[in-house]
Amino acid sequence: MRTKGTLPTEGQEPAAEGATKNISYLMNTKNWWQPLLFILIISVAGVGLIGYQTYVDAPPMTGFKSPSGETLIDKTTIERGQIVFHKYALMEYGSFFGDGAQRGPDFTAEALHQITVYMNEYYVEAFKKSKAERPPTWKRKS
Repeated sequence: MRTKGTLPTEGQEPAAEGATKNISYLMNTKNWWQPLLFILIISVAGVGLIGYQTYVDAPPMTGFKSPSGETLIDKTTIERGQIVFHKYALMEYGSFFGDGAQRGPDFTAEALHQITVYMNEYYVEAFKKSKAERPPTWKRKS
């Protein structure tokens, strides 16, 4: 038996040879399947657990009712909205989490602004046609 700090005696192999054997074992590609299989199993198990936890912790899907009991938005309307949201990949446009300016232009805010401006103009024209009177002057902000 060799103790720390002593030279190897006859029949003992030097420490460098043991290190060389370990490295040569790792450098042989036939020996890679075990660690890679282990990593694959742990990774798939981790992703599976995260997916399971996502569905377990998901909030319940319910509709919204007013204080008087009238249904404002029902569950099917919310689900249809989610389908449209996913179909057109609307997560990619604008600032869903409030950080759109960090990732590019905020198209959602601009679209909402343009819709508001044009809807105001539309209702002013509709009011003019129906009443033949001028509504109070609304100035368009640029």
